[in-house]
Amino acid sequence: MYSYLCHLIAFFSCLPISHSKEKITSFHTFIYLLPFVGAILCLLSSLIFILIFCIFDNYIIAILAMIAMHTWITRAMHEDGLCDCIDAFSAYTSIEERLRIMKDPQIGSFASVFLFFVVMFRFVSLVTAMHNEQGSIDAAFNIVLIWILGGVIAKTMIVFTAYRLYPAKEGGLGELMKNIDGYVFIKTITMMSICILGAIFFVENAIMLFLALVICFIVAYYYIQLTYKKIGGFTGDVFGAVEQISFTLFITIALMAM
Repeated sequence: MYSYLCHLIAFFSCLPISHSKEKITSFHTFIYLLPFVGAILCLLSSLIFILIFCIFDNYIIAILAMIAMHTWITRAMHEDGLCDCIDAFSAYTSIEERLRIMKDPQIGSFASVFLFFVVMFRFVSLVTAMHNEQGSIDAAFNIVLIWILGGVIAKTMIVFTAYRLYPAKEGGLGELMKNIDGYVFIKTITMMSICILGAIFFVENAIMLFLALVICFIVAYYYIQLTYKKIGGFTGDVFGAVEQISFTLFITIALMAM
């Protein structure tokens, strides 16, 4: 399991993780570990927040640094997927043309604006939560906890999308996520539940946490329906988009309780 976990961390980040050089043609046998990957990557990016907040006592700079660090660690691959999906889904054209647009490295105006608001929602939610608690240590702890859980939920939504859809085309990174069946999805939900139950004792308002989780699943479900209508299945960009949307939604809603 450790080797598979390293494979996933190396794939979803720029971290120099040592792992087996065996060629992986599909993630379906160990993709259930993805919630743990989300937790690990968010934990690493939150370390810069803890460091800056403890040394300089400035939560705004600390939050900016955490968001930037997370983007760097993940190589902005999910942000890129979000932009590609916005460009493709907003085009009134054929499925084939939308798939071509998703491979275009340029970012359109709709995608730029949408990405800006996604990042700003994330930033404003975190800053507001700290401001409401006068920048206390307890608020900082809650932010780190919600940030990590956001990574868990966001990565779970990737598996949920792969479970509900089939690849829209042959080849590409999306091919690695094919053949996700009900058994794999249940194992993924189990891993997600372990992470949530491990954190629920430290959360002041568990109801808001579960509300955020339910809303993420509902939004992901309708996003899946839209994806099927627009391109007929999933691609790697589709996973990036659902990850970003779920991450921002969960953090924004969960932090409302603070």
